[in-house]
Amino acid sequence: MCSKGRSFVFDENARGHVQGEGVVMVCVGSLTEIIDGKAVIQKEADRGAICGWRINSNGMGASMTAPNGSQQQECIHMAIRQAGINPWDIDAVEVHGSGMLLDDAIEVTSLALCLRGTEEASNEVLQLGTLKTNVGNQIEVAGVSYLVKVAYGMSYLANMPNLHLKTLNPNIELDDSMPLVMHTEVLPYRSTSSYHGVTALSQNGTNAHVTMWGNVDENKVNMTAKTVVTQELFYWPRGGGKLEAGAKAVIGYSITGTWNRWDSVDMTAEDDGSFTHTITIGENRFEEFQICLDGDRESVLCPGAAQAIQGSAVEGPVTSAEATTWVIGGSNPGDCYKVSLKISGKFRAVTWERVHATSQKDEMQLSGRYYVAGAVNHWQLQEMQRSEEEPDVYTVEVGPLAPSRVSFVIVRNSDWSQTFQASFGGADAVEGPVGYDSLTRPFLLDGGMGDIFKIEFRRIIDFGVDAMTVSWTQVDQKSWPRPLA
Repeated sequence: MCSKGRSFVFDENARGHVQGEGVVMVCVGSLTEIIDGKAVIQKEADRGAICGWRINSNGMGASMTAPNGSQQQECIHMAIRQAGINPWDIDAVEVHGSGMLLDDAIEVTSLALCLRGTEEASNEVLQLGTLKTNVGNQIEVAGVSYLVKVAYGMSYLANMPNLHLKTLNPNIELDDSMPLVMHTEVLPYRSTSSYHGVTALSQNGTNAHVTMWGNVDENKVNMTAKTVVTQELFYWPRGGGKLEAGAKAVIGYSITGTWNRWDSVDMTAEDDGSFTHTITIGENRFEEFQICLDGDRESVLCPGAAQAIQGSAVEGPVTSAEATTWVIGGSNPGDCYKVSLKISGKFRAVTWERVHATSQKDEMQLSGRYYVAGAVNHWQLQEMQRSEEEPDVYTVEVGPLAPSRVSFVIVRNSDWSQTFQASFGGADAVEGPVGYDSLTRPFLLDGGMGDIFKIEFRRIIDFGVDAMTVSWTQVDQKSWPRPLA
């Protein structure tokens, strides 16, 4: 008996059991009768059915109470064979649970080898429990108590938990090859009908195993599937209460971003109260955007961080100069995303989903417009012309040059956050898009005073390809204007 007054079956503190008392009476009847050589069910089982059982003896051993793993396995195999089922059909086992470190480890190992020792059973978890942790060792009536517990549990589709299990017995080694669980909470069976084994061991070396089958009692358990209501709105990190009048649109919401040169486009009001707009990803493979109240660039909704992902907190309204942006990226040019603004009270969320994926190069919409700006043209955005013969090539003439070394960068869609600059990869290598600042590396034209140059920007887009080069050639020369006397 355990000196701590508990039955610590499966636990590292297992040092015996606590004796309990009980009186159990069950009525066992025949489920079937043989009529004209066939088995006919006479009456449906009220609390399950015993479909297999066996008893054997350990024989000679080190002592009368020493466990014998091989004989335990043989007893379990014979009971399963009589039931006419496979070992992996067993959902759970009510173990004897001696409450001794070695005895419990041998019993668990025997069950694992018998019921989960094949490849077919490797993905089927076996639940192990024992009534001794709940009511103690009832000695003479312990085995019958197990049967009653299992019978009622199967009718309620619930396997009762073990108590006093905090740290697993170190002699029980669990790994992927032993899919066992000693549950400490009520667990359901994997199906509405189940097979549950019951094991009992005597002090004189006798082993007994019973295989029970039971079905859920639908008069006790509601088997109607619950209706899952899909939440239409995400949880948002900020907000609550009523939305202030100045923070919501009167007419509607518009969207502006890198794909349309930051021009405002009205969003569509949907029946569920949200506002949507479909964005086509350009050749940069990402697009940034903000949302405006009533088309006003001085009243902009934006995320709390720069280049934020969907679901980020919505802030504003603020001016466009102060506002950060959301960014949709990682796609191929031509992919379409549906952006949604959802509002409920003060809660606001911006999300998007892909509604079209580009599968052919012909679908890639290369609609970007490119500009040259720099000392070559007094930092005015001078648009490049797209070649009709080579759609990947854009050209523009600049000059006459000033009497000094001049520089330039290339800007997409009049947006300085999409600046292309010189790269260290070679004389004509291009890097970008990047945001323009004082550290931008411009291209440098080594020409003479009054020279006119033709700048050529080539950008080849394909699946997984974005190759860019810049080159220039002198095409003419004009006299530099003389200063007035």
